[in-house]
Amino acid sequence: MSETVFGPAHLHTLTFMNNIAEIYVDLEKFDIAETIYLKYLEKSYDAYGAAHPKTLECMNSVATFYAKKGNFDLAVALLQDCVDRCKFVSSVKPRFTMTTTGNLAHVYYDQGNNTLAIPLLVEYLRMNKVANDEDSDDISVVLIRLNILAEIYESQGQHELVESLKVESLEMIKLAFGEHHSRTVESINNLIITYMDDDKHELAEPLAEKILETLSSVKGKDHPDTLAAMNVVATLYGNQRKFAEAEKLYAQCVSQMKTVFGIDHKETIRVKTNLRRLREDMAVLASCGGYLHNK
Repeated sequence: MSETVFGPAHLHTLTFMNNIAEIYVDLEKFDIAETIYLKYLEKSYDAYGAAHPKTLECMNSVATFYAKKGNFDLAVALLQDCVDRCKFVSSVKPRFTMTTTGNLAHVYYDQGNNTLAIPLLVEYLRMNKVANDEDSDDISVVLIRLNILAEIYESQGQHELVESLKVESLEMIKLAFGEHHSRTVESINNLIITYMDDDKHELAEPLAEKILETLSSVKGKDHPDTLAAMNVVATLYGNQRKFAEAEKLYAQCVSQMKTVFGIDHKETIRVKTNLRRLREDMAVLASCGGYLHNK
């Protein structure tokens, strides 16, 4: 109908074709969707030319389709062409250049080509950081790509870069959702785990204490999440040889878990085991005259 009313190359017709193609993708009728997408791309070229923003948007849509279908080589070719043309088309909005760069990075990551994905992800995050509110990307998309970059760096053993990205992620989530939101708590927990894995217990400790304080206030002192956070703080105290603080907190945690879960629950037993091992270390320390070898 759109083609009859507006003409085959009218913007409304092209938008309608894109929407129809997306419906066929959702129905997993990929062959039909591909035919419509290619016709959509052809009409965009004919109507606007190869360097017009509308044509570039069409190329991006078709590339996204190929990426979903698993045809990564075709997706990369279209997206790379798109990114290259964006540099020479002054009417292209910064947001489109940024999202296309991010899409290309994501396809390279899906291909397992981290070498090409890394600089594009770095550039995408840089562009988003300097963008104004109107041009910045959706926070959920930014966080996905930030986490992808962190995952790549972690696989390469670049711990400092991983920590930096997780701190950046936390600040974004905190700004978007607030201090006490569950996503903020989850992000802080992820950073705590990273610091603990890197033996940076002194950096993890204040974060863990903050989580414990927040959960105690929001969910209550006997909530399972609060008790789990209590165990983490006690573990961090023990790792830093703050044995008195660790023993006190472990004992408190065990007492509350007995009431909440029962004496034979796996979580109660786990924290009781942590307390027992701590006391064993303390006994060794006492027998050595206050000196305990690192394990």
